[in-house]
Amino acid sequence: EKELELTIRLQCPNMVETYDEPAAFQLISVYPNPFNSKTTVSFFLPDASPLQLSISDQNGRLISEIGYSSISPGYRQLEINASDWSSGTYLLNLSTPFHHSSEIITFVK
Repeated sequence: EKELELTIRLQCPNMVETYDEPAAFQLISVYPNPFNSKTTVSFFLPDASPLQLSISDQNGRLISEIGYSSISPGYRQLEINASDWSSGTYLLNLSTPFHHSSEIITFVK
């Protein structure tokens, strides 16, 4: 079984907000989806928190995961580089100690 590599780059953009910040953790978007090689996960953290991102294939096998000991509050983005993955559907899980969100993502070569 080949282990796939997940490359993630955390970005903390200086975003200009034109709407009220959410009061709770929120997975805002995974864009583009479907994607070819790279996609960006956008989310909001109301407080500094540990964060874990995991990717599973459609059979429930863990493809990769990465954890951060503390992410500062605000709007954040994670860029996922999946260029070594096989085409298919995956489940992205983003969680903190108190919140969890999932999104189905599709990688197309």
